[in-house]
Amino acid sequence: MRRLDQPLFIPHHPGEANRAQGKWLLSTYAQAQAVLADTVHFSKRSADAKDEEAEAGFDDSMLFQDDPDHKRLRHLVEGFFRRKSVSAYAEVVRCSSIELLEVMELNSVIDLVPAYAELLPLSVIARLIGLPQEEIPLLRDLSRRITAASDDLAVNDSSLAAKALAFRQLQQLFQAGLKGAWRPREDSLLEALLDAQEAHLLAGNEAAAMLMLLMFAGHETTIALIGSCLNLLLSNPDQLGLLHANPGLIKGAVDETLRFEAPLQRSTFRMAIDEVAIGAHRFVSGDQVSVILGSANRDEKIFTDADTFQIDRFPNPHLAFGRGSYHCLGRHLAVMEAEVAVQAFLQHFPRARISGEVVWSRNSFIRSLQSLPVLVGA
Repeated sequence: MRRLDQPLFIPHHPGEANRAQGKWLLSTYAQAQAVLADTVHFSKRSADAKDEEAEAGFDDSMLFQDDPDHKRLRHLVEGFFRRKSVSAYAEVVRCSSIELLEVMELNSVIDLVPAYAELLPLSVIARLIGLPQEEIPLLRDLSRRITAASDDLAVNDSSLAAKALAFRQLQQLFQAGLKGAWRPREDSLLEALLDAQEAHLLAGNEAAAMLMLLMFAGHETTIALIGSCLNLLLSNPDQLGLLHANPGLIKGAVDETLRFEAPLQRSTFRMAIDEVAIGAHRFVSGDQVSVILGSANRDEKIFTDADTFQIDRFPNPHLAFGRGSYHCLGRHLAVMEAEVAVQAFLQHFPRARISGEVVWSRNSFIRSLQSLPVLVGA
């Protein structure tokens, strides 16, 4: 598809309350850059593409709004995700990593997905939002159901119904928090959004949608990133040896994982609001367009030996976090968590090795491991 330089049309499932018949997928790096940066010909207002009875989901959040609403909502929370703000959480992640590693029994096989990769991002995002830790199991369950129905190639009536119910439960959870069901931690996102509500800077439905989005995006892709990075390093002894010899390459290892196994394989869709040409294809108003980030990140025109995992790759202009004004707000947090978690594991278990079948989740939207069995040893 990428080598043919042609877009691919995939139909929406009949159960999706979407006004379009389907969406176009673009796969080259040049096409991806063109779409991701274009706010003139494309709109992100997902509500405009849905039937009135459709579940709102994340529609009222910053990710699915055009300016000025997108900029207004993003401005309210972006301070929490700046590099300096994120660095304050590094010690929390490091201590949490060590706690999890110290309870792993030596010379035993541990599935690092549920025992490690999942637990860290969930704890961090709950702390950042101000969500009580006891709500984490429910949060994870709801997130799984939403993820399962986010794959256009595997969605069915059952998963769509489960997704709609999960969205309603998630919305109720955060609406309860906004109404005082739990006391917001000082300097938390919940407290900031409550203050913004009182100042009439956003509506209640927007506040709930923002918390839902930040919760979902703040842990689901980071779980994928940590698992994939550990898997790639343990599966490539030469690269693992390079990292052991030069621990400073951890930044390159995480960056290369983002390129090689992008947690989000496809961007959220945009809707053409005017006629626009991307490459040789012309889109008309109403067309829905998405970018296959995983394909763009392996475009041979940009990346030498694109199908080879190289932690010292430089430069590495991958598109895992998008481009333009909608680039991933939580990129610094995700990278920090992955760097700390992966390095802590390798320092604690330098002779760890994969011991069993590595299982990937069957989802073309989020590239994430379901199981990573590893024999740990001192």
